[in-house]
Amino acid sequence: MTRVTITVSEEVIRWALERSSQGERMGKKFPKISDWLSGKGQPTMHQLEELAQATSTPLGYFFLSNPPEERLSIPHFRTLGDGSPQKPSANLLETVQIMERRQAWIMETRLNPQARRC
Repeated sequence: MTRVTITVSEEVIRWALERSSQGERMGKKFPKISDWLSGKGQPTMHQLEELAQATSTPLGYFFLSNPPEERLSIPHFRTLGDGSPQKPSANLLETVQIMERRQAWIMETRLNPQARRC
């Protein structure tokens, strides 16, 4: 097995687990995750790829020294009552990003009709 030569930060692994809201269930799929979180071991590249897929986290994020700060790109975020907005979920962030890419694509094709001929 190929070992990752760059140390994966325990903080980033924790962040990915919290972000996915599946922290408890990951112990079954990744039996060595407690070693990774305590710094006693490092995942192989294959394990890291599987963890990235299981947590819906881009693989490159695991090579950062600190977890990135993810922000919702839209300014208005509705909440129930007068509560303050919570951290956006990974699914919400992904959905907003997909919609933004689609909006950019449709604007490009509408403003530049020649682009559709490709």
